Amino acid sequence: MMKIRTPKTHKAKRVLEQRVPKLVENGKKTLILDERDAKRNENIRPFESGGETSLEFFSLKTDCSIFAVIFVPPAPLHPHIYSNGHICLGISLSISFCFFTLCIMFFVLFLVSLCWMLLSAV
Repeated sequence: MMKIRTPKTHKAKRVLEQRVPKLVENGKKTLILDERDAKRNENIRPFESGGETSLEFFSLKTDCSIFAVIFVPPAPLHPHIYSNGHICLGISLSISFCFFTLCIMFFVLFLVSLCWMLLSAV
């Protein structure tokens, strides 16, 4: 059984009241992190280990649940990688994509086996 603890100080009570779900939620805000900001402030390192804690701090401080990383004009090494809170490949891993990939694999396997049978018959 979980033990419910009540806050002992007024500050802890205010913090808990801020975290309680509301009937009408605040509007969504976005934290946009520009690479130039990261160059000016050495404490912001979102792509290194431990850098996610600074992003969590900024999102809690500004009440932002969404963040985006913007790459400035020198494009990244891999332009197919985009970022909207997560670094993602431009490949959709949906069921239809997996099914399509499997169909292509079986078709190629069928063609290879057909060629092998024709060559071995000669």
